[in-house]
Amino acid sequence: MSLLAATEVGSRLRAKIAALSLYGAAGVVGFVGVIFMLIALLIWLSRTFTPLTASLIIAAGLLVIAGGLALAARFQQAPPTQRSPISSAALLAAPAALTAVSKRISFTTIAAVAAVTLGALVGRRIARDG
Repeated sequence: MSLLAATEVGSRLRAKIAALSLYGAAGVVGFVGVIFMLIALLIWLSRTFTPLTASLIIAAGLLVIAGGLALAARFQQAPPTQRSPISSAALLAAPAALTAVSKRISFTTIAAVAAVTLGALVGRRIARDG
């Protein structure tokens, strides 16, 4: 049974490596194609404009595309989460609990650390769900 599982895992791994290799090759060929398209665009624009102006037009177009992609990435980011009051209270109580722990360990200290930890966990859960 173990040999069969190892063989299956090995074949799946080889298939994934082959797929990733093909994706990599497609990416390289696509990149070369984009370079040739930009060279062709430069030659075509150079017939109407000076070569320097044609290069600047292409550069400006690429910068506009890059800016649009950066804005799209910016809007895809998740908004910052707000802390719940329980989580904030737990974070405020943490230094006092740490001070109590550093002096001596007792039942009260363990209870305080447990309360702070529980408050932080519950606060994070409420903030995530709510």
